[in-house]
Amino acid sequence: MSSPRLSPQQATTYTGVTYTGTATIASMWGADGWDSSVLVHQITAEFSDSQSVTVNCDQGVGSQQDCLDYAEKFSRSLGRVPLFSRSATTGLDLRPGNYNSPSGCNAWGGGGVITMCVGVGDTIMQAGNFEELMLHEGAHVTLDPNIYGTEGWNCARNLDNNFISTYAKASPGSEDVAESLVPWYAWKYSADRFQAATINTIAATIPNRLRLFTELFASERFLHQIQQQLNATRPKSDGKDIEAPHVLGDANLV
Repeated sequence: MSSPRLSPQQATTYTGVTYTGTATIASMWGADGWDSSVLVHQITAEFSDSQSVTVNCDQGVGSQQDCLDYAEKFSRSLGRVPLFSRSATTGLDLRPGNYNSPSGCNAWGGGGVITMCVGVGDTIMQAGNFEELMLHEGAHVTLDPNIYGTEGWNCARNLDNNFISTYAKASPGSEDVAESLVPWYAWKYSADRFQAATINTIAATIPNRLRLFTELFASERFLHQIQQQLNATRPKSDGKDIEAPHVLGDANLV
């Protein structure tokens, strides 16, 4: 099944953006991989409940105002993502282009930084999936290291004997947690916004994963563990020798 959608009208903790000037970024991911010495408009996005996010907008995207508009739009949506998932995001890198124009344009995430071609971001937002992608990406940073391989997760997965999406089934060791989190959030906090059949399908497909997520997020010990892990996470390196960010704009998500 496709992931349920968070409401684009729901409250956001985004409070505003501030233009901080131009800069040269030593290394930035894009359609061709790592690019060196990228000229950007640099913007700070503020949130009422978490750290600020640095928006590096490639000057190829457009003018200072174009970049401010994109930073405001995308950051407002980012502010709708639950704090436990969003708190790992410290950077938003914006590159010019649309899906496969130029070839390779997409949306990526890794090391606390979300990178996307702005046209891809527009497409995802128009489809109503932008908040889901941010929640999905945050799960990779905050949950993957603390859930995969644990006895609780292995037990829940085996008892369910099913997957919530074809994407999770195809990559059970890397996408199952992130793919299951968005339906859990809908089932737990937003059931009144969805058809009963959708919520019932979620509950019937991954009941033990749902139960595990609920128990984990009620555990102060688990939340402290996540915070410790986030504090130890290094920001994205300026080098080109680090692992490529994983693709967010998968067809199963958009």
